[in-house]
Amino acid sequence: MQGVNLIPADRREAQQRRRRLRHWIVASVGWTGLVVSASVGSQFLWGTDSAATASELTQTQQQISDSTQKLNNLRRQLAEAQVLRQTAQSLRDQPDWSLLLGILSSALDDDVVLREIQLSPQRGGTAGDASRSSMYTVQLRGFSRSQPAVSQFVLRLQQNGLFDEVKLVRTGREPVMNTTAVTFDVSCEIRESGGGAPR
Repeated sequence: MQGVNLIPADRREAQQRRRRLRHWIVASVGWTGLVVSASVGSQFLWGTDSAATASELTQTQQQISDSTQKLNNLRRQLAEAQVLRQTAQSLRDQPDWSLLLGILSSALDDDVVLREIQLSPQRGGTAGDASRSSMYTVQLRGFSRSQPAVSQFVLRLQQNGLFDEVKLVRTGREPVMNTTAVTFDVSCEIRESGGGAPR
């Protein structure tokens, strides 16, 4: 048996439209909620990843900056080392006479004064001879208060180990300022095999 619907057709259509509208509203609200939830979740996940990525990027940039600074420091040190090496190469066959002056200074005392130092290099051996020696003669002239002070000065020069031979060539007396002093000439020889020099 088929029932009879006494509700007018226009009202029935309005009800159907309202039902469909409610369904669409519910579906839209549900979909919107789902989209919002997905967006918030993805934002949370991507936001955390973005923070981690930003942190890694900052660390990488810091490492690049540190490496660049270290590289620049190494380049500067290399340039300084090259300058020192070139200087050493240019001076390797030249003696370091500051050592000689230091030794002479340590041999002096309050009673002895040097007024002249002459250095005369002389080569021994033959050209191409690997065993040829370099000889340097150091002539010292000075004065002292007494003859024993001169003898002690010569003894200290002999004992320092630098000179192969030390000779007291001459002594005398000369007026110095308001007194008389003992003057002296000392000859010292330095021999070094292989063409070297004191260093």
